[in-house]
Amino acid sequence: MKYKFQSIMRRRIGFLNNEHGLSAVEMMVAIVIAGMVIGSLTAYLTTHIRSFETTVDVIDVQYEGQLAYSALGKVAMESTGISFVYDGIIDQTQSSLAILNPVSVVFENSDKSAYNFYFDQVNQKIIFKREELDANKETLDITADDWYDFAFNVSSWTINPGINGKTYKDTDHIQIEMTLEDGEVTLNLSNLYKMRNKVN
Repeated sequence: MKYKFQSIMRRRIGFLNNEHGLSAVEMMVAIVIAGMVIGSLTAYLTTHIRSFETTVDVIDVQYEGQLAYSALGKVAMESTGISFVYDGIIDQTQSSLAILNPVSVVFENSDKSAYNFYFDQVNQKIIFKREELDANKETLDITADDWYDFAFNVSSWTINPGINGKTYKDTDHIQIEMTLEDGEVTLNLSNLYKMRNKVN
């Protein structure tokens, strides 16, 4: 029993004399290594979280853009022509030039109604409504409740008659370009649509 007690005491004293413990230098090295490992893991996780967030933004913008483009293309193809293209309150129906960020584009329907697409540049979105065709309209009232959200994250859009020498009034094509942005993600879309019901 006495021998066992002396053995335990020797081990404890040996630990205190750093015979089996860690020195201050060893402890510092361990802390530095642990810091490097934690730093590497933090950088790795941060990079992958950012990558995930960017991927989510890309998917959102692509989904939003394709949905809007599909719907806008369907309206354009089924329309009987373009009634008005507003740049401010100026009627650009006789122009044959591409218009960047038109305030409003109005597509006629065969039942004498129209789809009016309005670009809200401040909020970066396009809204729309179906309305009665009014050839004498000179201003737009976007405060009414019958406007609906059409596309979000739209930083710019451009339309042109699609065929050289054609005006908006007589063309049976329309080319639409749209740029959507969300964070660091940018999506550019462009397509030429034929208005199948246009009567020349």
